[in-house]
Amino acid sequence: MKRTFVVCGIMGILFFCFVSCSRNVKKIEYKKMNSKVEKNVHTEEEKIASIRVLGEAYLREKKYAAAYKNLKEAEKLAPKDPHVHFALGIFYYEKENFDMAIEEYQKTLKLNPEFASARNNLGIVYLAKKEWDKAIACFDELYNNYIYATPHFPMFLTGQAYFHKKDFKNAESFFKKTLSIEPEFVVAMQWLGKTYIETRQISNAIGILEKSVKLSPRVPIFYYDLGRAYVLARKYSKARSAFLETVRLDPTGPLAGVAEKEVAKYSKIKK
Repeated sequence: MKRTFVVCGIMGILFFCFVSCSRNVKKIEYKKMNSKVEKNVHTEEEKIASIRVLGEAYLREKKYAAAYKNLKEAEKLAPKDPHVHFALGIFYYEKENFDMAIEEYQKTLKLNPEFASARNNLGIVYLAKKEWDKAIACFDELYNNYIYATPHFPMFLTGQAYFHKKDFKNAESFFKKTLSIEPEFVVAMQWLGKTYIETRQISNAIGILEKSVKLSPRVPIFYYDLGRAYVLARKYSKARSAFLETVRLDPTGPLAGVAEKEVAKYSKIKK
């Protein structure tokens, strides 16, 4: 599954917000953008900012060729603008050119060491490269920063890194810390449940995964992991129901085939 270590699709955009833009930015009317930019530009600095903003807008729409063209033009005009390098980091990450993404985020942080979103995204790229310790080091600087507004995100990602290192004790600790700050962060619940499965804390796994599906009843992987926990508890009827729900929610998705096999396996067992 593509970039499975990064947060599920329902969370992914939270880690790649543009610092210069509101989280609730409305869809940009691109056909009007260029003329609007030209009309409102009065200084060289404003011109550069407008080109960057246009590139960011195309990037949000996944219009990569136009995004790259505008961002590289902005970089040429303002090579020391950290926001340009930050946006280019996102571009390269989206194109799965992780080494170039790292380079751009490092440039961002060299120009502005307090650029927290760049440090967070750099950690995510290290996760993508399975460089767990480098990722942990990035996130450590964020959740220990008292002015960082959302410490539960880097805490959660640190937990993921430890999970992949098979350091389940630290993974459990960080997922619990995440939930102590944001109690209804359902993706952290799921990963805590996965950790409980790995450490065979089955009743705890069932409890937290049942809570995750109650809060987010339309996420297939939550039901799949709950099914796995039920199997370990020998609650095969409940496991079968959870696997069936996985298939129902996403019949053509990557989990559907695996879940269907689990359904067939436990269909003849009456427990």
